[in-house]
Amino acid sequence: MCSSDLELNYVDSLLLVGCDITVEGPIAGLKVKSAIKKGALVTELMPRSTALSRLAARTILIDVGNAVAFIKGMMRVMLEEELVDVEALADYKGTKALRDSVSGLDLEKIASNSGVSVHDIVQTAREFISAGKSSIIFGEEAAFGPNGDDLINALVDLLMLTGRLGKEGCGLFPVLSNTNFQGVVDMGVSPDHLPGWVPVESSRDRKTLEKAWNAVLPQKPGMNANEIFAAAGDGKLQALYLVGVNPVITFPDGQMVEEALAKVDFLVVQELFLTETASRAHVVLPACGLPEKNGTLTSLDRRVQRSKKAQDGAGKTMPDWKIFSEVGVSMGVEGLKYVNSAEVLDEIAEVVPYYSGISYRILADNGIQWPFTRQDVHDVYSEGYLGTRHLLPDSVPAGKRSFAAVKGWGGFSKDPDYPLTLLIGNLLVHSGSFTRYSESLNQLVNSAVLSMNRVTGAGLEIEDGSRVKIVSPSGEVALGVKYSNDLLPGVLYLPRHFSDVPVSRLMGENGAGLETAVVRVRVEKLDDFAKSHQRAL
Repeated sequence: MCSSDLELNYVDSLLLVGCDITVEGPIAGLKVKSAIKKGALVTELMPRSTALSRLAARTILIDVGNAVAFIKGMMRVMLEEELVDVEALADYKGTKALRDSVSGLDLEKIASNSGVSVHDIVQTAREFISAGKSSIIFGEEAAFGPNGDDLINALVDLLMLTGRLGKEGCGLFPVLSNTNFQGVVDMGVSPDHLPGWVPVESSRDRKTLEKAWNAVLPQKPGMNANEIFAAAGDGKLQALYLVGVNPVITFPDGQMVEEALAKVDFLVVQELFLTETASRAHVVLPACGLPEKNGTLTSLDRRVQRSKKAQDGAGKTMPDWKIFSEVGVSMGVEGLKYVNSAEVLDEIAEVVPYYSGISYRILADNGIQWPFTRQDVHDVYSEGYLGTRHLLPDSVPAGKRSFAAVKGWGGFSKDPDYPLTLLIGNLLVHSGSFTRYSESLNQLVNSAVLSMNRVTGAGLEIEDGSRVKIVSPSGEVALGVKYSNDLLPGVLYLPRHFSDVPVSRLMGENGAGLETAVVRVRVEKLDDFAKSHQRAL
């Protein structure tokens, strides 16, 4: 994220794409509500209405997969009506490619394919570029739905075209469900990167870490999650160490995951609870929960914040860093020996340049946004400096800024055998599969229901409250139905949290854990299915 989410309080125009902000990011949602009260023009581009739609926001209900074409249509309007600063575009590469990619677009066709009006496209374009401070928020339905990469590139192009990227009150804000996602990536939890976003192949950067840890590091990228489970399923993986993940429930094709884990000779799971995955492990390492340990979290706006211990952990549980440390030292890696979590952060500052000035001592209540170097430390005390609020465009040299100029239109391929679109997402009171262990949250919602538009239900002769079976190319699940007028006809919504309705069975092989938000499905009434099955017997 190139800006600070604090600036959402002060935007003049905000475009939300595939994001139910009050559910996916409730704290950011409060900032958006504050901006609405101050007069901000807020537009949602969604296949469903949200709680924000009932405030002052304008919701454009768009068919799934067509947001790319809508955004490209906006850019065509801006260029055609000469609303952009042409001179400023000289700093960017690919301007001609961008013009070529949008100039021939037929707005009438985009509108017809997307279920919107030409007026929606034109009005949104004019409002966004005429506002003093314009920002974009996108969620998991956008990032992990059809054409997710193209959509994100198109949104970045939109910000650059309008001169908004990296400016005060402007930015592109991803809203993802996993806490500390940014921090995990910063620390190199990736098959092809080391801490600090440096490639594994970089010998110079490897040497820095090898010196810190007194160990030899791999020189080639490792496997991603899908490749790991494929290798395990083929009997090519002897040992597997899983930390804070429950792939039996959350990954696509849970049955395949179970079969793959059964073939691993030595399975270690580091976890807070005895999850469906942990129950299959040869060794379970019990970890502390967030209130039971000291550490830091890095939010998506690059803000590093203290997480302070509030209570002791249960039994023999340990903080994750201490488990890693003791396992590493017992295997002969003395460089992983730490006294406390502050030492871990000190080492991060040594090996990750843009964390180099960050320590427990320097972190304020508001946190510090990286990059924050040792040279910045003095400014914290003398000027109240809290890090780098804006990364772009000043930090990217002129001539290296380039438009992606997305060529595709987007869309979501039709399948007569699976004519309905299922959105897989979150509920306000739950997150992932982990919050199922909270008795208080389960008192609010303890099971999944399938939401569908009343028109969809009538067309399928499915009544509100009846039980149905959802069938995808990958699998099926059974559950109850609840009518919701928030959804477009033909669009369904299913929360991902509950083991009694394992949504992983519906996900295809193209997903990667929770990175699947949209699936083609059909719905069958359970009584009809039972009768046809009985006749077949």
